[in-house]
Amino acid sequence: MIYTTNEVAEMLKVTPLTIRRLVGNGKLKACKVGRVLRFRLTDIETYLNGGINPIAITDKSLKFKQLAGKWAGSKDEVETIKRAIKKSKSEAEF
Repeated sequence: MIYTTNEVAEMLKVTPLTIRRLVGNGKLKACKVGRVLRFRLTDIETYLNGGINPIAITDKSLKFKQLAGKWAGSKDEVETIKRAIKKSKSEAEF
């Protein structure tokens, strides 16, 4: 079964914006159909069971997120990491 963003938001009792954020953070997998997101029931269940679907997070994105969380460098270095994360998010496929 395939669900829309609004349907998933209704199921989880959150806003559609929260669903889009979960997708953007790689916590919930979605497929893009045209310009809209669609969700499979199995991916919703994976999220609800506390699992993060590994396909939703690219290796590059995960690596930058890990680095940014542990970084103790200068402010300029931290900003460089943040820019790299933003770039990797924009390159990620849904």
